[in-house]
Amino acid sequence: MQPLFVESAGRRRRAALVVRALPERIGTYFEPYLDSGATAVAALQAHPEARFTFAGDDAEVIAAWNAVRDDVAAVISELRRFVEEHDAAAFGRELARGEDELAALPPETRSARLLYLRGAAGPAPASRSFSAIRPRDTVAVDEGNLRALAALLAERDAEFVRRTPFELLPAVQEDDVVLVDPPFDGTPGTEREVRSLVNALTARGALVLGDVRTGSGADAPYSGWPGMTAVPLPGGDEDERAWANGGLVRALRREVG
Repeated sequence: MQPLFVESAGRRRRAALVVRALPERIGTYFEPYLDSGATAVAALQAHPEARFTFAGDDAEVIAAWNAVRDDVAAVISELRRFVEEHDAAAFGRELARGEDELAALPPETRSARLLYLRGAAGPAPASRSFSAIRPRDTVAVDEGNLRALAALLAERDAEFVRRTPFELLPAVQEDDVVLVDPPFDGTPGTEREVRSLVNALTARGALVLGDVRTGSGADAPYSGWPGMTAVPLPGGDEDERAWANGGLVRALRREVG
């Protein structure tokens, strides 16, 4: 199953690797930096027993996930309209919509709009980067995948909320699993804020998975962070490692005996 938005093959592979670094049994799984959902979908498929909370500060992303879960048929109907009308001018008009106008749109239209933009833009680090992208001539749309994803969400105990990572923090309990995988895109203060979040989660007893890195990127950005350890992945290649805090490392060690 593919993520909600178009994502690169490399990112989808990393999402599959993340699942290998999770404990066999999970109570509650948090993902505070939800975007395309590559890791979210992998975790939902691998852990039907878990409760899931996915969060982010992008209102459009959260609205899209909720609409696909709640009424995927209506979303697909609206998406077809966007695709039929697609050209560079239409893409530009949708980008130009203001926040108040977006908030007034029906949920299915709001969701379809973002799916259209993401499908026309191709893999992107975040929705906010669209203005710098020249749209494709055709829109990447997979209606079958949208229906399958909606069915998966209907079978799982999952919620999608608009909250910052630190707003989500009070809901995290001891032994909850938290994936901390922000876009390290050079934004000033990002690394400092993420370190603070990891420290706060660790203090609450959470099992923190920093990310999975492969090849030449395996030592960044978590190398040297106090309390974070690179652990091998079950059945993985030698250069594939997951960065985990002490609580997660101990939990994984207990599982192997």
